[in-house]
Amino acid sequence: MKATSWLLLLFSLPTSRNTERVAVWRRLKQMVAVQIKTCTDLLPNEPAQYEQFQWLAQQIRDYGGDSTLVRAQEIEGLARENVIAVVNEAGAKG
Repeated sequence: MKATSWLLLLFSLPTSRNTERVAVWRRLKQMVAVQIKTCTDLLPNEPAQYEQFQWLAQQIRDYGGDSTLVRAQEIEGLARENVIAVVNEAGAKG
């Protein structure tokens, strides 16, 4: 993979929304998104992934949560090679 930028989905859901939390978690697993922090998931910045994250961000808002979709060139604190390795590993498992 030679991603030059990344998509980050930052979100929160009320703790009372357990069913919705599980639905979001399952969807992220299906997308093979990589969790880099609690409620922060990452995918390569490609049109198909962007569309999926847009859809999920709206779904989270519909569930009563907050979501933000970010495009990033670099993620400070994470070496690019490490991010690529983690994404590739997740894709191989997915």
